[in-house]
Amino acid sequence: MSPDKTSALIDAHCHFAFQNKTFPIDFPNLLPQHFLVSALTENDLEFYINNKNSSLILSAGIHPSFIDENHISFDKLVTLCDTKTIQAIGEIGLDKRSNQKEEQIYIFKKQLEIARAFKLPVILHCVHSNQELYAQMKEFSELRYIWHGFTGTEEVIKSFSKFNILFSVNQRIFKTKDRINSLNHLVKEGIILFESDMIFIETEGDSSLYNQYFIDLVEQMSELIKTDQEEIIMIQKRNLRIISIFSIF
Repeated sequence: MSPDKTSALIDAHCHFAFQNKTFPIDFPNLLPQHFLVSALTENDLEFYINNKNSSLILSAGIHPSFIDENHISFDKLVTLCDTKTIQAIGEIGLDKRSNQKEEQIYIFKKQLEIARAFKLPVILHCVHSNQELYAQMKEFSELRYIWHGFTGTEEVIKSFSKFNILFSVNQRIFKTKDRINSLNHLVKEGIILFESDMIFIETEGDSSLYNQYFIDLVEQMSELIKTDQEEIIMIQKRNLRIISIFSIF
């Protein structure tokens, strides 16, 4: 992948801090130029605020899997929005791996109300909860959404495309049965984003491994759906302009 192509790369969902794990961030040597980072706990939030960088765009929210942990309170979330400390709400949503269904729905809806009040986009987390997620989103159809870590089918994409939504993918999508149809649809409709998710934490901040993850993601996608790498990269960059998260554009 040539340098002129990588200059347009954006990591639409990543964690540089997670459950007290943090590593030095070598921004000049990372391929993506900008990063939408998600703070899930007070510790995450403190790390990002203390390590401000023009490349970082911050979101925050109560993750459905961390309801009982040191999550960010509703009041704190409102303050973060009011002071323009964050540019998005998330990652938030529903996850059937937890048995706290009703509490998850309540917390998800409260955060959608905050997003509505401040007109902020929402970063979605969804695991085996498509129908329940759709039902809640219908009440907030005016919001802008990014479905992070998307691994669903083309039919799911079509169903949720009724909303103002983009779909962020990482290498996990290559393991799905409907990967070719899903990726073709996302690229054709111009609603795709790239993400690394937990790769930075999993590689202990190794910039070369992090970069290689993005190179492999784009190259495999290009080969799989027979589409030029540069075209795919430019689609994801245009999407973040449209959804107006990155104020730098």
